[in-house]
Amino acid sequence: KGLSAGIVPIATVLMTEAVHRAVYASPTRAYIHNSTFEGHLLGTLAGLTVLDIIEQEGILDRVNRISGLLRMRLDELVAEDIGVRAVRGRGLLIGVQIEGIADPDNRDGAGACIPLLLQRGILIESSAHAPTWLRLTPPLTIAEESVEKFAQALRECALDLASRR
Repeated sequence: KGLSAGIVPIATVLMTEAVHRAVYASPTRAYIHNSTFEGHLLGTLAGLTVLDIIEQEGILDRVNRISGLLRMRLDELVAEDIGVRAVRGRGLLIGVQIEGIADPDNRDGAGACIPLLLQRGILIESSAHAPTWLRLTPPLTIAEESVEKFAQALRECALDLASRR
């Protein structure tokens, strides 16, 4: 998600203290990781401001609540056995595996969902490294109504694909 809210470029890396010691163990290794965007004061200020807003407005608490609703709706679709095979992920970064049309493991199911969902006003893509999976990356501010709309649209898409099998 955009650390600077799309205002200016910024990059960051998170690591455990053990990894940090291994990567930056000596001055000769201190530059093993760097970025085009490091040391940019405006980007740093924008990123810190975004983090302050996330904390002040309780956005992570909201994400935990809304992601629970999203996960519940997706798990209901899996239980319906209509071609939504599995759900993985954490928070609002979720993958949904879609059963293929020609064959259950075929990528054509997820690929066919993309235009069907677009017709319903939902922009989504499949995972490049796992093309039977749809990749969900909604904004942290997604409304409950949008979660419900997505779940209904995905259900309609899955039923459409099931009718083609």
